[in-house]
Amino acid sequence: MNLHEYQAKELLRKYEIQTPYGQVAETLNEVNALAKDIKNPVVLKAQIHAGGRGKSGGVKVVKSKDEALEFSSKLLGKNLVTYQNQPSGQPVHKILFEETENIINELYFSILIDREEEKVCLVVSSAGGMEIEEISKKSPDLILKEFCNPITGLMDYQTRELANSLKFSADLAGKFNKFAKSAYRLFTENNLSLLEINPLVINDANDFVALDCKMSIDDNALYKQKKLSELRDWSQDDSKEAEAHHLPPGMFGSTIR
Repeated sequence: MNLHEYQAKELLRKYEIQTPYGQVAETLNEVNALAKDIKNPVVLKAQIHAGGRGKSGGVKVVKSKDEALEFSSKLLGKNLVTYQNQPSGQPVHKILFEETENIINELYFSILIDREEEKVCLVVSSAGGMEIEEISKKSPDLILKEFCNPITGLMDYQTRELANSLKFSADLAGKFNKFAKSAYRLFTENNLSLLEINPLVINDANDFVALDCKMSIDDNALYKQKKLSELRDWSQDDSKEAEAHHLPPGMFGSTIR
């Protein structure tokens, strides 16, 4: 089960992981209310369960209410098609408004389950902003990995090794350790199958900020994550799968004799 970006960032903040300040609009009236006092550029992001939004017109920096309304009117209630959800795309029901950040550096960061190693794996790269598939093809040497022992979890020496490879200062290495430990705790406590922050940026205050986030929860663990399971947006899933899920229990009777 996937979460929308704005939902994932709410969870990040609960674990003291910094994100840009943002608000969500569902109607043009709400867009108008959020945009009426724009003083600095803000980023508008269509909320769908697919990557490639920026390349498909689903993300835009705007500087005025008129720009915000023009962008939102083209997307709200319509399908946004990206390379990940062709050919039909997915419906846009919400637009995320976010403050912009003064970015010093961009990184790629993710935590996932490595099925071959049967361990949780941290993946970090200095090539932030690129899709991980692009990085692996063009610059595989930039991909750094640390596998976590299921008993001991993520260790300080592992975050230090990553920080050293990324040439972080001592201050930044300490902040990275805190960030990575929080992300690992979020991942394990919420039964995630994927946590991807791309880009993870370093801002002008020398802090780590999750600029974009994808979060997937293990479907087999949803019974343990009732609150998260209630956040599911069925409009983003395959229509047949959604229809099948909502059929009354026992509709087809039992096949057991």
